[in-house]
Amino acid sequence: MTSSRTSRPTARWVVFATDRGNQGYGYAIYRLSLDGGRSERVSDPPSGDDRQPVCSPDGKWIAFRSTRGGTSDLYVRPFEPSREVRRVTRMAGPVYDPDWLATGKGLVYTGQERVEFQSVRHELRSRHAGSRNRR
Repeated sequence: MTSSRTSRPTARWVVFATDRGNQGYGYAIYRLSLDGGRSERVSDPPSGDDRQPVCSPDGKWIAFRSTRGGTSDLYVRPFEPSREVRRVTRMAGPVYDPDWLATGKGLVYTGQERVEFQSVRHELRSRHAGSRNRR
């Protein structure tokens, strides 16, 4: 079993990415209960990997990078197991190391646009209003 970094815990859970249960191929996001050690799978990418999960400050959302769309972009999903997933970036190159703004209303990450890597602050708006980047 291989795991990627573990995010900061919520009050009762820690989220992490691993290839467990996938015969060593394809990473998914799991959450581990701090009350008893039970783990639950919370993502099921149809293809590619889900990695680098990080919980929102209020514990309601998980941001993560995934190759489910072909390239490495950022996605957001509810903390509770659900099929709801929203892609929040469409960069030309890979995106790495997401983290939440302290307000929980946006993300910071490193991403490749054209031939250079940039640090980006990405504000999240309501589901229907879209989002915007600041570099």
